[in-house]
Amino acid sequence: MSMYCLRLHRITCGCEQRVTADFFGITLLNVSSQYDDISLDLLKESLSFLDLVLSKNKLYISKAAQNGEKMSGYTALISTRTILTRISLSGLTRFPLIMFVVIASLGMLACDPPPPCPSGTELLGELPPKEEAALNEVAGKRFKGACVISGAKGPLRHGFEKTWYRGGRIIKSHYTYEGGVRHGEYSLYFPDGVLRETGSYRFGLKHGKYKTFHRNGKPHIEGEYQDDKKDGDFVVYSNNGMHIQKGPYFLDVKHGLWRDTYTPLEGKEITLVSNYHYGRAIMQ
Repeated sequence: MSMYCLRLHRITCGCEQRVTADFFGITLLNVSSQYDDISLDLLKESLSFLDLVLSKNKLYISKAAQNGEKMSGYTALISTRTILTRISLSGLTRFPLIMFVVIASLGMLACDPPPPCPSGTELLGELPPKEEAALNEVAGKRFKGACVISGAKGPLRHGFEKTWYRGGRIIKSHYTYEGGVRHGEYSLYFPDGVLRETGSYRFGLKHGKYKTFHRNGKPHIEGEYQDDKKDGDFVVYSNNGMHIQKGPYFLDVKHGLWRDTYTPLEGKEITLVSNYHYGRAIMQ
């Protein structure tokens, strides 16, 4: 990075999130969950310009709480990560702050783009370009990228893993990994960009709410997984909503009463009831 760049550092210590902004090796801005009360007038005058300039560099500042004539800090969203912290500007006067923002914001124009993966990981694979002209040049290319860490047997996925359809314009899948196994929310998409499936993993197993969708965007299946097995009530919709199935799963098989409801274009609604015992239909 250029020596004129504004350097943002994020440190996690227990429950505390701290972000510092360094310029020429001097910490000029301290972002932390532990903050000092500073006067509302000073914040308004000092941060109005900071808000205007840094908002274009994805540092968005908004008023957090007001108590009489004191402001208990500002809430900041750093980059695209949803880390809420407080900004403490005690010790900075208005003039140095504004001069720092003017110089640093100009320096940020020369900075390298932020890495796609979090600190301590590196990108494996390739992400599609963001510029339209560059996308036109890779119309038939497939893209896949993942954040990885070093492991005894090779790289381990740790962070996002994304794949795109040919051309890199439409994402195909987005998974989250931790220590080499899927852990966290995921989403899958049809080639036209319509959401196909959402859910979550827990240490490599599907766990939690689960939804799929038809190509027309309407709901298809709604239910829940427990340790990679369907568990609890599920609902299955036809693509036009005229046929709905409802019933419970237990250990990944139908178990209990299932109801099939048909709604013809004209006529009375029809409901059929079936009883299942560990996956086998029982005659009634």
